[in-house]
Amino acid sequence: MIVAAVAIGIAVALGLGRWWQISRTGSRLPQTLTVRAVDLSFEPAEATLRAGEVTVTLTNAGTLEHNFVLTDAAGKDLFGIPEISSFLRTGQSAVRAVRLAAGTYPYYCHYQSHYQLGMKGVLVVK
Repeated sequence: MIVAAVAIGIAVALGLGRWWQISRTGSRLPQTLTVRAVDLSFEPAEATLRAGEVTVTLTNAGTLEHNFVLTDAAGKDLFGIPEISSFLRTGQSAVRAVRLAAGTYPYYCHYQSHYQLGMKGVLVVK
């Protein structure tokens, strides 16, 4: 029993107790989504975050202009133009925060026919 108490004390001192509690409750999901727009795809095309304030960073790593439209189930753009939904040229980045409840949020590029050519993804919030 003393050995267990000492082990717990060491774990707490090293910060392992907090890690264990976080991983046990499943809240280790990130709060940020970093997306690279490459020509006609997003990296990642699927991501999972936890509910709450979410920060999205989009970097255009492609040669074409791209944007990032995040929608709710009804198709409403959650960022609104002209913020991160505006078009970014090669090498440009944009950052935007939004509060999201648990659910599934599609995202896509609205530039020309990029969406129709498969430039889309999905964000799952738990």
